[in-house]
Amino acid sequence: MVAACDKDLLGKKIFWKEKGIYVSIDERFYGKEIISENDLEELLKQATSANLFGNEVVSFALKKGFIDKRFVIKIEGIMHAQFVHI
Repeated sequence: MVAACDKDLLGKKIFWKEKGIYVSIDERFYGKEIISENDLEELLKQATSANLFGNEVVSFALKKGFIDKRFVIKIEGIMHAQFVHI
């Protein structure tokens, strides 16, 4: 499982008005290591599942074909996507 987010989102809480809940982008889940796009691409190639949060990370995954735009949601303008490969 790969969990990745935009570095500027790490540690933030976003209030999702539509659902009335807070979404935490917590380093206990996403980690705090900053990696290159090349490293992220290699991790996603090997991943059986991924949780991606942030416009940069999700845009990269879209561009590389790991996810389809139909399955991207926006939470207060920030893209979020998950995938599972069986």
